[in-house]
Amino acid sequence: MSQLDEFNQNNLLFKKVVLKTLKSRWGSCSFENIICLNNLLFYLPKHLQEYIILHELVHVKVKNHSK
Repeated sequence: MSQLDEFNQNNLLFKKVVLKTLKSRWGSCSFENIICLNNLLFYLPKHLQEYIILHELVHVKVKNHSK
């Protein structure tokens, strides 16, 4: 079972994951629950990868940083 599958078991359901080279962010989550991750993320240590992925998954429930 992948890390993303484990998060999905916690009702943090996303539509799909897209990998791109992003210039100014590590990831994003759209209003349609499409998670976009910077492909350079995979050069980071595993604990930072997991933090960034979890951060974007939280945006499935809470769409912005101000609430």
